Amino acid sequence: MGNALNLQEINQDQALTLGKFFIQSGQSLFLFGQKGTGKMLDLETELPTPNGFVKLLDLKEGDQLFDERGNICNIIKLHPIDFSPKSYKIIFDDKTEVNACEDHLWLTWDGKARAYSKNPNTKCLPSVKTTEEIFRTLKTYQNGTNHSIQVAYPINYPKQDLLIDPYVLGCWLGDGTSKSGSIECADNEILDEIKKSGYSVTLTKRANINRSKSFNYRIGDLVDTKYTKIGLLKKQLQQLQLIGDKHIPDIYLRASFEQRLSLLQGLMDTDGCCDRRCGAMEYCSVIPVLAAQVLQLMSSLGIKATLHKNKSFLYGKRHKDRYRIHCITKLPIFRLTRKLFNIKKTTAQDTRNTHRYIVDVKLIDPVPMRCVTVDSQSHLFLITRAFIATHNTHIALQAAKDCKLKVNYINLSVIERSDLCGFPNLNSPGDLIEYKSPAFLPPLIAGVKPDSIILFDEVDKASPEVMSPLLEILQFKTINGKQINAAACVLTGNLPNEKVYSNQISSALLDRGSKYILQFNFDLWVDWAKKNNVHDLILGFLRSNSEFACGKTEDCSFASPSPRGWTLASEAIIKAKELKIVDIESVSQIVSGYVGMEAGLRFKTWYEFYRQFDPFVVSLIETGAMKFDYQTLHPTERVIFVITACHYAKQKVFSITKKSKARLIYLENLCNFLIKYKVDYEVQLSGLYNSFTFDQIALEKLYECKVFFDLFTSLSQGISIKK
Repeated sequence: MGNALNLQEINQDQALTLGKFFIQSGQSLFLFGQKGTGKMLDLETELPTPNGFVKLLDLKEGDQLFDERGNICNIIKLHPIDFSPKSYKIIFDDKTEVNACEDHLWLTWDGKARAYSKNPNTKCLPSVKTTEEIFRTLKTYQNGTNHSIQVAYPINYPKQDLLIDPYVLGCWLGDGTSKSGSIECADNEILDEIKKSGYSVTLTKRANINRSKSFNYRIGDLVDTKYTKIGLLKKQLQQLQLIGDKHIPDIYLRASFEQRLSLLQGLMDTDGCCDRRCGAMEYCSVIPVLAAQVLQLMSSLGIKATLHKNKSFLYGKRHKDRYRIHCITKLPIFRLTRKLFNIKKTTAQDTRNTHRYIVDVKLIDPVPMRCVTVDSQSHLFLITRAFIATHNTHIALQAAKDCKLKVNYINLSVIERSDLCGFPNLNSPGDLIEYKSPAFLPPLIAGVKPDSIILFDEVDKASPEVMSPLLEILQFKTINGKQINAAACVLTGNLPNEKVYSNQISSALLDRGSKYILQFNFDLWVDWAKKNNVHDLILGFLRSNSEFACGKTEDCSFASPSPRGWTLASEAIIKAKELKIVDIESVSQIVSGYVGMEAGLRFKTWYEFYRQFDPFVVSLIETGAMKFDYQTLHPTERVIFVITACHYAKQKVFSITKKSKARLIYLENLCNFLIKYKVDYEVQLSGLYNSFTFDQIALEKLYECKVFFDLFTSLSQGISIKK
């Protein structure tokens, strides 16, 4: 495929093959790719997925994980298992442990980056480092902890249909009677919150003889059972099998942010406290399973927390061990006013509370490991029940591994000339000044064959001062005349049309290696976009206007179409609707800001039709009544109408509990329209495949609507999709 840069375009498999060739031949390779287009972990590592935690050993290509912002990403490649790699155990300050290979990548903040993180003009930024680099630089020069990883954002699980209000469940888990649906309580404020959740609160007879300040309350009205009447909450607890077995049901741990926060508020109002002097918070329980679940719950909300086990005594008598969880957060994890008031308001020690520090890295016996490649734009995905962000496999890194070579990873966007070429040694003998070579470049060892490559990432963002020492490395494999022991150099970066942060790459530098562009695969991106809630209207527009999916390689504008730009535009459209900003001019301007004026103007036409069709679509999906003749529309209007109808049908169906068969009427109305008006195959495909996937159909039990399932599966026979 031709382009203005005159570079050969290759796919990922070709890039891996060529990468291995150039590494084995000792030559330099440049790989450029567009925005949004390496590292082994122990097979026993647990990874959070939308359906719970899964060991790396049990994952499959196409499975879903989460990125560091809590959004879903997809596994696009599981690499072969290495049964005896050089292995390390990484230990964090919250006691989390991870086994990883020497070349596994981590986005870490070192001491210098943390110290200057509040200065917006600083060049001290987090950078990607291998496990072995972290091992070598574990401590600062003052023997302090050097590396930390920022705590991930709250996980974006979907809203769940929960039997018991999460706040009420949290209160019962904290102060509830294990064998009944009653709660011991001395705070009227808690009782008021329970009432707001739709439950009645009734003082029991047993409470009248209670000697403590708390009283016993039945939660919920009396309801009939087979033999007697019991409180509503007790009946619900029986249905969830919680009576006599206090724990958090899995569905609550995978509920929405608001639902999980409400659950934690109930737990903390009853069994938690907050120190008014420093804002330190503690949750305490004698049930180990429940404590571990509360720790996981906090981590999923973006809170750094640590679990401690202590012996407990009362009047000299040994009792059950206590499990105490400590944390500091600005999230309102209480509803009780007296506890909420003590939450820390200052920013002091914020970094300590929002970073996990790597306190030790130990060389261990080799354990089986494998690399994972995901499609997150940041290249990060989350691991362990602490939801720690780690880096995915880089094509160049995988190529080096296949060649049995180590990788020296250097991010050119965060280094200066002196970092790369070294510092002058003022104690040099004689009149000549010698330079101290940087430790991250492999020194030449006489008679030893090179055992590593150098991966220079973000080459398009390197400062001009770095180009000269970089040229010397590529041309002579030396730095300041001293030989370095590298088998080859691989340089990666973004295309010139994405030059907001880019610098001009020297032609002399480019002449020192083979150069390629990684192709943008539209179909793969659409698969990713559908699973990450990119708006159906955006996907429909791009299917019919695929030339606007990506900017051209010759573009040098500040705003041009890109997969990342369309993803951000989709998020903005959804947010605009929440804020009731739906006028055509405002929405089209919002989109143009992300993808440029030309694509924005074309999208504006689509959005105008979308708004015009909205009331007709509501009538069609909700009542089955078609209020105009579909056949009178011109082809573009037909596509937009069907996409809008499918999108609205999906919204209506997903807004109603799975248990309700009534929701299937919306799908039946949609399908009756598609069949009655003999809507073209391609138009049906655009609408249905923008809005639905086989995974959603299975999860939401949409196959119960026979006419919808038959229509959807018949469409799949004409295209190649992954079921």
